[in-house]
Amino acid sequence: MMRKIKNLFNENKMTLIVSLPKNDYEIAKTCWENGADAIKVHIDLHHNASKSEFKELDFHKDVFKKIIQDSPVPVGIVIGNSVLLAEKNMQDVIDMGFDFISLYGRDMPISLGLDRNIETFYALSTDYSDEEIISTSKYADIIEMSIMQSNEYGRRLTLKDLLRYNHISKISQLPTLLPTQLLVKPDDVKSLHHAGIKGIMIGAVVTGLEIEKIALAVKLFKQAILSLE
Repeated sequence: MMRKIKNLFNENKMTLIVSLPKNDYEIAKTCWENGADAIKVHIDLHHNASKSEFKELDFHKDVFKKIIQDSPVPVGIVIGNSVLLAEKNMQDVIDMGFDFISLYGRDMPISLGLDRNIETFYALSTDYSDEEIISTSKYADIIEMSIMQSNEYGRRLTLKDLLRYNHISKISQLPTLLPTQLLVKPDDVKSLHHAGIKGIMIGAVVTGLEIEKIALAVKLFKQAILSLE
């Protein structure tokens, strides 16, 4: 299996992923046309940041097939918010041709960590530990730092937050990815890079829900990444 995402993280100064607020072909196309290095969709969950309800795989299958067929960048997916949903959906999304699966560790089936038939983002939750971060290197490809409480979503990134992300990046043996649970701006990219963060995944908190705002956000973050020295 080719490790497309791991290769991007190893090659790029910072990798830009967009977490789509809706499973929509035109939004996906706008993201890759404006500089996204990868995109991520969702099924079988309520998404707190975007306030979106994502239905079961069969409901979204047609749009997923079109996105996967046309996308010039890797396409990943969150396959539910429980281990039972993940186990139900896992083989089907692998067979469809998705490039990676993103899940909280608490929702990740053991088989997904062991078989490694698809690249995986292991999302830390609010109760993470240093031991969990270090041990994850055996079972995943990317550490996703989803460590904020839902009542903090949307507040402005602070230096204290940056220090927490920096600590995870320093002790992790895997590349770290920052999802924008907090309000992160393109001007923050340089500081995130200096903190050892290898990727940023912008979502509804940063992009909004309208296609024009999403396009602009992707473009501005990509420009900030390309200006890194």
